[in-house]
Amino acid sequence: MKKSKTSITFLCTYVLKPNMIRVLENYDKVFGSEFELKLITGHGEAPKDIRKSYDIYTYDKPPNWLNPYSLGYAFFALNSFLKNEETDVLINIAHPLPLGVAVSVLAPKYDMKSIIRVTGDIFNEHNLSDNFFIKWRKKILYEIILPRLFKRSDYVITVGEKLRNDFLKRGYTKDQVKNLPQPFDADEFTAPNQDKGFVKKELGLDPQKFVVLYVGSLSWIKGGDRLLSVVKETARKKSNDFQFCIVGSGTYKTDFEDISNSLVKVIGYVPPDKVLPFYQAADAFIYPTRSDGLPNVILEAISSEIPILATPVGEIPYILENTYDFKAFKNKIVERDFEHVNKEKVDYLNFNKTKESYLKLVR
Repeated sequence: MKKSKTSITFLCTYVLKPNMIRVLENYDKVFGSEFELKLITGHGEAPKDIRKSYDIYTYDKPPNWLNPYSLGYAFFALNSFLKNEETDVLINIAHPLPLGVAVSVLAPKYDMKSIIRVTGDIFNEHNLSDNFFIKWRKKILYEIILPRLFKRSDYVITVGEKLRNDFLKRGYTKDQVKNLPQPFDADEFTAPNQDKGFVKKELGLDPQKFVVLYVGSLSWIKGGDRLLSVVKETARKKSNDFQFCIVGSGTYKTDFEDISNSLVKVIGYVPPDKVLPFYQAADAFIYPTRSDGLPNVILEAISSEIPILATPVGEIPYILENTYDFKAFKNKIVERDFEHVNKEKVDYLNFNKTKESYLKLVR
């Protein structure tokens, strides 16, 4: 029996992470009305909206020796799916290594369209390590092996123009590499004007203080230690004027919780659909990451029309006219010198345009 709709399958990690769920929700907005959507994961649990929109193939019985977060899992799960299910298009939801590698290798064997979604700043990965051997292993992996493997795919989606140019320099054609960010609906972060002091009070923040917001993982790679340093340095200069609001979890969360609540309000993890009030309460947004592609939180801050202070990483300098080394952050904060961005000029916020570009790839 002939299928009524073309099907698109997303290869996901063993456990669906919150950021992946957000991406899947946005892809449903793009593809859901026209295509049959499927996803592959190792864990059957998923939010109700995801289960409603996607047919979920669960690879929940990997061999005992198999690391569920490894390249092995990606190949075993995808191969199992392809032997038992049908699809027309394969896309890795994130993680070019290992998920993108599995898609680029197995899709041609089953004669189906493959799209590799490359996030982050993969050609800069080797610079994040001080260990000589790790640095060169990553350089060979990301500079040589992955670019060669990904050429097997029909398309490579880069989340930003800088990353697209990096692929073009490595011999890819303009037709194969497309700069397409995750579909982002700016309207979700455009709410009616509310009294900022009232919103601060509702969230347990001090209405009298200048609130600096951070949203994201409190990990080393995202600059959790840098943020901690900035908070402490700011406290030494203007502790009574500022309050930092930390939305997220990770390695450094307990370090922030040890600081006075009058200076730092640690919220912890907040689901993406519940984070808007924190942007409404914020007077500025801070993002001292070490490695990133085109972070959604930057787009969320722009959509919420709050000024931003961020490091020059990945695609961020393509959006913000001014970015800074994190060492300059404390003075910028004290001086309240943040980057104001006109959201009307940010092309990535045009949801309909992005949607049409995605549809052209899979039709």
